[in-house]
Amino acid sequence: MLFDWKVLDDQYYHKTFLYHMDWNIDSLQNVHLSVAKNGGPIAVIRNEKNHLGIKNKSLKTDIIIYNMSGRLLHQVQWNDHSKIVSMNWTLLDVLVVVIESGFVHMIDLRNNHDIFSLGKEAKEAGILECKFYKYGLVAMTRDYKFILMEFNSRIPTVYCNTDLFEYPHSWCLIEENHVPDVLIACQERMIRLGLTDKGNITISNKSFGFLCVSSDNNLIAALDMKKMLIVYDMSFNEVMSVEVEYDNFPNQMMWCGSDAVVISWDDYFYLIGPTGNFIKFDRSTKPSALLCDAYENFEKQLGKTDEIIRTILPNLTEAVDECIEAALHDMDVDSQAKLLKSASFGKSYLETYNHSKFVKACQVIRILHNLRNEDVGMFMTFTQYDSCGFGNIIERLIERNLHLMAIKISQFIKHPVDKIVMDWACQKINCNDEDHQVYNTIVSKLSQTPLSGISYSEIAKIAFSKGKVNLAVLLLDHESNLCEQIPLLLSMNKDKLALEKALNSLDADLIYLVIFHAKINNSLSNFLNIINSLPLAGRLLENFYKETDYDLLKDYYYQDDQRWNSAMLLIEESYNCAEVKERIAKLKSALSIIRQDKSISFQTKIINNFIKLLLFQNQIDADFNHASIVGLSLHDTLVKLFEMGLHSRANRLKNDFNVDDKRFQRIKVSYFIKFQKFDELEILLQSKSKNLFIQHGAVNDLMGAKRYDLAFHYSSKLRTPHFAKNILKICIHDP
Repeated sequence: MLFDWKVLDDQYYHKTFLYHMDWNIDSLQNVHLSVAKNGGPIAVIRNEKNHLGIKNKSLKTDIIIYNMSGRLLHQVQWNDHSKIVSMNWTLLDVLVVVIESGFVHMIDLRNNHDIFSLGKEAKEAGILECKFYKYGLVAMTRDYKFILMEFNSRIPTVYCNTDLFEYPHSWCLIEENHVPDVLIACQERMIRLGLTDKGNITISNKSFGFLCVSSDNNLIAALDMKKMLIVYDMSFNEVMSVEVEYDNFPNQMMWCGSDAVVISWDDYFYLIGPTGNFIKFDRSTKPSALLCDAYENFEKQLGKTDEIIRTILPNLTEAVDECIEAALHDMDVDSQAKLLKSASFGKSYLETYNHSKFVKACQVIRILHNLRNEDVGMFMTFTQYDSCGFGNIIERLIERNLHLMAIKISQFIKHPVDKIVMDWACQKINCNDEDHQVYNTIVSKLSQTPLSGISYSEIAKIAFSKGKVNLAVLLLDHESNLCEQIPLLLSMNKDKLALEKALNSLDADLIYLVIFHAKINNSLSNFLNIINSLPLAGRLLENFYKETDYDLLKDYYYQDDQRWNSAMLLIEESYNCAEVKERIAKLKSALSIIRQDKSISFQTKIINNFIKLLLFQNQIDADFNHASIVGLSLHDTLVKLFEMGLHSRANRLKNDFNVDDKRFQRIKVSYFIKFQKFDELEILLQSKSKNLFIQHGAVNDLMGAKRYDLAFHYSSKLRTPHFAKNILKICIHDP
């Protein structure tokens, strides 16, 4: 078979397909081309003699650099109009372009461009040919001189004189040392040329058209004009010779490793081994194996499958599609497997193939296998399956109570299983098993089955409709959507549980919905029991009533026997009363509510004092033409009395409310300073000269009133640790 490995002596050889080139070049005869080693780039430029095969006109002026598959890497603008003699790549992927005028261009993939000369001889005579080696190049001038140049030094060196007067038949480089020798074939002799010496090698009756040295520099292959291939060692002892049959002189000869020589023509090439045996390879071949044969080749590990697939690559998409289609219609499992494996193997070589077609086919075939199983008994062809539709098949499986089969098939193709699970759950609910047993079965199944359009609340509704309330409650405990869970709990009269769920959601609207539903559908005592068992619910209900209806809040506090909260409502209402009598009446009502509760005796005393203060303030308003002191605090009332000059009334108020004397005198001092009654202030401070609290308070108030003179006066009398601090403040404000 063409694609098998071929044996030549004790070695195996084969052609290797690499890529279908992704470029726009029809014929390599129309371009200069250079391929770098080790998977490196390819440089292409127009051949000046013929450029008809080039579709991309930019090649007329540019050097185009591709990767090994023909993808564009770089484009170098080429402005040198001299003829290109040769191109090659260095080991570091630097392109070397030698032109006829004796100059060398070195261009890397980042477009760094160096130009240098091969010397005077090259410039004068011009370059005719050039060959490259690992570290540099050797150029032959038009007067048959050879010039060496290393890439690193870039210093041209001329080999010794060849005495050539005509174009040599062939020449090559021998890299035995760092500096190569030149081997030249001309007429019936060979010349081995070094930098300093020359050796003539005479071979009678031999005129060689091709010379090439093996990669290990141990052998020389020479093809003479009489169709004889002769292999020499480095001492030019004949190792092997063989006659090569051909009509036209070959285009190229080179070594394949160190074991065989390749001689190439336009349409074929020979591979000649060390014993003279040879193999002929045709250049252009048509696909001779189908995709299934290629897969069989792969299974048998014959080693040529890649070449087969790549050779039929232009038709590979069609071949894959046909294998897939055949597998869908085939009834034999083994045959289907072979066809699908072949298709899978083939599509792995296609970069742009739509893999969903293959995946869908595999899914359909697997479904058909399960439907054709004896336990299911739904044998159908692919055509029947396609016309029936997947949804109809699932319906038929459900009708047969084959829920597990329907779920597995749906999950396999990522189809929703909600309808299947719902029907299965209904069947489980209808059975006579214990509620907990049914619950555990359903939860276990649903926890293993990803659902998108179904919820536990839907199944709970079915259970509730069947009269299985406890089962419905158990199922609802797994419902994550509270907006689905809570209304169903309310419909089942599970108000407390619904309120607990609502409170956990922290959704105020949901909480109020449950509270008001519970209030409407429960007796007052049951409602209060529900609310009191959940303190957060009670606080939310209070806030709602405060914002909407005080009367309802009063009823709630009264019914729930919340005495202090009821009293607080009356106290708050008292502040909105225009008449003092109404305010006092509200406060007395609040007092009557809390009087019997000994736990709030302090609050009772406060309310009593507030009533007493209101009565006193009301009397002052009545006696002095509405002095407007009703509602003031005890402190502000004393200040107001001092302002009105009612010192006796102020003393009376002090005694009635047991106001501390220091506090009382301090209020009086503030009053004297505010109204600039400094004589009365002097008298008061002299009478209270030992009361440092009053003295310091007076100094601070004077400083606040910016009376720094008086502040300094009284501060100087104190002689306390605060004296210096007060003096400093005074000096800062009144220097």
